[in-house]
Amino acid sequence: MRYEAKRIVVYGMYLLVWPFGLPSYLAYKWFGNEAAFEFSAKLLSLIPGKIGQYIRTAFYKMTLAECHYDLLVGFGSFFAQPTVRAGRRVGMGSFTIIGASILGEGVRIGSRVSVMSGKYQHGSYLPGRTPSSEGRFETITIGRSRPAVRMALNTSRPRSPGICSSSRIMS
Repeated sequence: MRYEAKRIVVYGMYLLVWPFGLPSYLAYKWFGNEAAFEFSAKLLSLIPGKIGQYIRTAFYKMTLAECHYDLLVGFGSFFAQPTVRAGRRVGMGSFTIIGASILGEGVRIGSRVSVMSGKYQHGSYLPGRTPSSEGRFETITIGRSRPAVRMALNTSRPRSPGICSSSRIMS
């Protein structure tokens, strides 16, 4: 019964988030532009409490490639790309940023975790490219019920500026 009540509340929140969700969805689907999505995701991440969680869930249900009504997104957390696929019962703590990824059923991600869109996201170490070159996004898969630990590992070359992510759980 509790999940049914949450579904009703999330669908009711569509009335509040459609001015953010609809332009974000259409701009990405029609023009491939993520600017409206990025702005809205960051703005809605700053709404505190349960009401903020429901608003964020409704927004992501409207805009992500796949999302369920039982998504939990903590304060200050957001998805960086609309290509994310989030399975059932996915949750993330406060101040967490998730790049292009597939989150399996039951995945829980702790607070202050950043999941980058692959190690070439910023283009720093692509062969034949300078650090200021445009990067390449890779979809990261975090499997079913594998918790993301609150840690960062250096995935860069030795003696290079660090690119840190929670790479232990990526495949």
